[in-house]
Order: sequence, then structure tokens, then C-alpha cells
Amino acid sequence: MKANISAAAVAAIGIAGFLTSVPVWAETDLTGYWAPIMHEDRVFRTVGPSLGDYSGLPINDAAKAIADVWNPDDNYKPENQCEMHGAAYIMRSPLRFELSYDDAETISIKIELEMGRERKIYLDGRAREPGPATDMGHSIGEWDGDTLTVTTTDMRQKYIRRNGVPNSEEAVMTEHFVRHGDLLTLITIIEDPMFLTEPLVRSVSFNKLDQEFQWIRFPCEVIEWPGGLPGAG
Repeated sequence: MKANISAAAVAAIGIAGFLTSVPVWAETDLTGYWAPIMHEDRVFRTVGPSLGDYSGLPINDAAKAIADVWNPDDNYKPENQCEMHGAAYIMRSPLRFELSYDDAETISIKIELEMGRERKIYLDGRAREPGPATDMGHSIGEWDGDTLTVTTTDMRQKYIRRNGVPNSEEAVMTEHFVRHGDLLTLITIIEDPMFLTEPLVRSVSFNKLDQEFQWIRFPCEVIEWPGGLPGAG
């Protein structure tokens, strides 16, 4: 009898170990390659918004003051050429991405171009390592049925619209990833006590791709433009 119990216990431990070593997808598999559907804010997300166009954004005077002096030509300065989208905006960019698991507790979102930009989503609730805020922030995910909910904090000050409207390092971003067949909807809620008067709620959608694309992490190459701008010299 003791031998039988011991064998059962060993089997149970082995099964439990196997289950905790592989991803638990609930009912939804989000892995694969995804491409944005550009029917939401197409102009803002492609050619970019006009300077001073803050329509639909619940920003305060502090945010407006920063955006009012934003100059797109500053992006060509050598010190700014290696700057990339931050977490508060990057999923709205017209870029494809691959969603995969690094291990049972870590989801990776590898974004095409952007010099090999990658987001990490931790499912084990781990604390953030000490240090300054980063472009991608610190993301904790959890499954709520078929929905993956991600909370991101400690994001470096970047922008929520590509005309200089800022997010602060105090901002908290909540994302809900919801799959319907070959469509993926991402609902984003940004709360920012420094720059927003109320939560900013937006959504974007993506199509599942049949083909893969090559994700490469490559170094930034700084270009010294004659006259400081392309075509100015």
C-alpha cells in the first residue's frame, strides 16, 4: 500500500512539474505574427498628426505646454536619432510584431524594425529591478478567462501621440489583449496624474499573419546631416 501511494505521489509530482514548465494559455493562444489594421486613427499612426492637434486627448495644461514646443526636426539631431517609440505608443505604430513565450512565465513581443524593439510581459508578478524608468517600462500580465490583461509601470517619459503629447513616468498603462479568430483587439487604458485629466482609452486591431518575418536586433546608426536636416545641406 505504501509503495502504491509513493508511486502515485511521484507521478503527481511529475505531472505538476510538466504543467508548470509549459505556457498556460487559458482558452486563447495569442502566439504568432500579427499585422496592424489601420482603420483606427490611420493618419495619426502613419504620416502623423498635425502639430497642435490634441483632439480626443484629455490632457492638462502641463502636457499641452510640452507638446506646444515639440519640434519634429529635433528627431534628426544626433542625440535623438536612436530614440524609439515608448510602451505608451508603440503598439499603435504601423509595425508588425511576433508574440511568443520565452518561458512559462515570460511573454515576448518582438516588434519589426525599431532596431529590434522587444517588450517583456511577466506572468509571475515579479518585482521590477532597481533602476531608472525605461522606454518599455515594467509589464505584469495575468489571464482573466480568454483575455490577457497587462499592467505597465515605470515608463520613461515619451509620448502618447506622435506630435509631442507626453506621458510621464507616473503613468500606468493597462492593456487587454482579446482574440477573435484571426483578429486580435488591444484595448489600452492610460492613467497619468501628471498629464491627463481622466483615463485615456483607445483600441487597435491586428490580423494574424500566415507568413513569418525576420526579427533582427540591430544597432542604431547616427547620421550627421549637412545643415542638420535631410536635404538642408
